[in-house]
Amino acid sequence: MPRLYKAPKAAQEAVRRGLRIRDAQPMSNKCCTSAGILTARRILRGYMFDRAELVKIYSFHRRHRAARRGRKFSRSSKSTQALLLWGGEPMYRYTQRILGKLDKR
Repeated sequence: MPRLYKAPKAAQEAVRRGLRIRDAQPMSNKCCTSAGILTARRILRGYMFDRAELVKIYSFHRRHRAARRGRKFSRSSKSTQALLLWGGEPMYRYTQRILGKLDKR
């Protein structure tokens, strides 16, 4: 049976912040595809992720961090909302740490 991993509490709080920001936006400034919303709900509800799902989350963060490098975004931008809904910096660091350990095995 594959090992499962639960998102850290800090990632759940990032999702809560992202949802509050998203809910306050007009429809034209709301972020995320259905995959982003599903990931947010899973993180928030304490879903247990397998390695393949952690890779997807890590890949999302790597792509979007690179796009943001050196640029300023408002607190309510779609980019900021998306990063928070995918667990924010805490989820990025968590997936990086877990996947790093798994790759060493």
